[in-house]
Amino acid sequence: MNEKQSLHYLNEHLSCKHYRTKNDTAFAYRELETGMPLTLNTDTHHLLIFMEGSCVIDCDRFAGRSFSEGEMVLIPMSAVFKAKVRKKLRFLEMRFDTPASCCDKMVLRSYSHFKSKIHYDFRPTPVRKPLPEFCEMLAYCLGSEMQCAHFHELKHMELFFYLRGYYSKEEITELLYPIVNRPMDFKDFVCKNYRNVDSLDELIALSNMSKRTFFRKFKAEFDMTAYQWLLKQTCNTIIREFSSPDAVPKDIAEKLGFDSASNFCNFCKRNLGCTPTELAQKCPNGEIELRHVGS
Repeated sequence: MNEKQSLHYLNEHLSCKHYRTKNDTAFAYRELETGMPLTLNTDTHHLLIFMEGSCVIDCDRFAGRSFSEGEMVLIPMSAVFKAKVRKKLRFLEMRFDTPASCCDKMVLRSYSHFKSKIHYDFRPTPVRKPLPEFCEMLAYCLGSEMQCAHFHELKHMELFFYLRGYYSKEEITELLYPIVNRPMDFKDFVCKNYRNVDSLDELIALSNMSKRTFFRKFKAEFDMTAYQWLLKQTCNTIIREFSSPDAVPKDIAEKLGFDSASNFCNFCKRNLGCTPTELAQKCPNGEIELRHVGS
């Protein structure tokens, strides 16, 4: 990348309530060295646009898929995801729940009839003009701390304009296959809200459903019980936290709400087969994998 320029009037940006606020869409520019894991928090959808290098991705039932410079792929919400860099990687990551504009939402719904014509196989979609220029400019702005929520929303809509302008409807449908014709539904509700509550009972209350209805819909949507799914999320969160080389078990236990080190240790041994100390040694090397409960 070219040498970045600092923002003018940085203090004004920092003092704005929209700067670095948690919003429904956000971009990040990332660089990872060869051999490093590529981690994502799949509470939302992630569109990955690879600008340089290559990596190998496991996503749900698709294992060992290779992606390289000039390709992009969607990682859907709640996917079990694992990736490793094969060659130094530069990429843009767009996190989002739904398309930002009502027009884009309606367009994706209108593409539903293309899904029956497509054999979805988690294949890369080529990055073509003007996306390379868009990515480089966006990476430059993010590198100089352009982090206004409105900026991210505008770039989200701009990206969808480019997709609709320079890709066929079939290509867009294949790229965004998991979210085409998918309105905000029960599964989205669970994925967006489970971290904001302290118990399953609170999540049920937030849904305005009876326990019986909630558990029935949960089993139908996720193909496992609510308890199994929440256990999987906790286990995978622990694995992601310990994937950082400087992870501290005590800090992770506190962050995840465990009331004592012994309870955290017992949980890890029971559900992950390792103590927190062992996880800190194994996770950065990819020895402990994200998992489906019961697999």
